[in-house]
Amino acid sequence: MTLVPLPEGRRGAALALVFLMVAIGLVWAGIVSPLAGLYQSRARSLEQQRALAAHMEAITATLPAVRAAAEHARQSGPGAGAVLAGDSDAIAAAALQGTVESIARNAGATLSSVAILPGEQAGEWRRIGLRVEAQGSFDVIIQLLNGVLRGMPPMLVDDLSLSRLSINDLQPLSLEAGFTVYAFRRGRGSAPPPDERQAFAE
Repeated sequence: MTLVPLPEGRRGAALALVFLMVAIGLVWAGIVSPLAGLYQSRARSLEQQRALAAHMEAITATLPAVRAAAEHARQSGPGAGAVLAGDSDAIAAAALQGTVESIARNAGATLSSVAILPGEQAGEWRRIGLRVEAQGSFDVIIQLLNGVLRGMPPMLVDDLSLSRLSINDLQPLSLEAGFTVYAFRRGRGSAPPPDERQAFAE
């Protein structure tokens, strides 16, 4: 086997420089560039999660004021539009479901399920609840929650859970949110039978 002598002098230096540039290009394309893209996507995801956590903390901080307002409304009596319409839990639950669905459409959120919860007596009022599962981008979920908290009649959000739906870090942050919405109606009464609740839930 005959070894081919390597060029020397300027030709050898030029050839070595070419080999070095090729090696640097391969390292950049195979390692550095993917790592840089992954780092940037991770940074964006962390920033979105920090913003979501800050917003959830702000919502939590408003709960004492909301509870105080609810207590004041209970003592002074509701104004027009402050409670759900309807003489039964089923009618009030249907009205609440329609309100939440309208807010979700305006926010651009997709409701994957809405379940009507049994009504509960709360003093002189009936507490009507829905368990909602919604999907959407970070901004859409925030708009949905804001719409519920600012909607009429006044509604409370409880038992909030969030899970990520994005397949990988290169896609925009997509969330599935589960939460319970409560509102009130006048009067006393029992919850509708299970088959009636199921009909409204469907």
